Amino acid sequence: MTYSKSLLSKEDSTWIKGFLTLFIILGHNMLFTIPLKDYGMMSYFYLFHIQGFFLLPFLYGVNDNVSMNTRIKDVVVRFYYPYVVFATSMMLV
Repeated sequence: MTYSKSLLSKEDSTWIKGFLTLFIILGHNMLFTIPLKDYGMMSYFYLFHIQGFFLLPFLYGVNDNVSMNTRIKDVVVRFYYPYVVFATSMMLV
């Protein structure tokens, strides 16, 4: 398979994922969030840290021979479908 050049290097992607993971940890840490509640830190963390993980796959290289519809379908099936199934099952339970 031939892939076009990725917009992110593997090292950049690792740094971004680490940074976003740190925000997830801080956002769920009561010792960190309760004192900063008046400053709106929880709202700030939830603005982008989870969404960043869903946007990252669009920055990686893709197959040049595949149409855009196939690319979108592939990303939806691999990344969004498991999230929707998991979130729905958790809401039902």
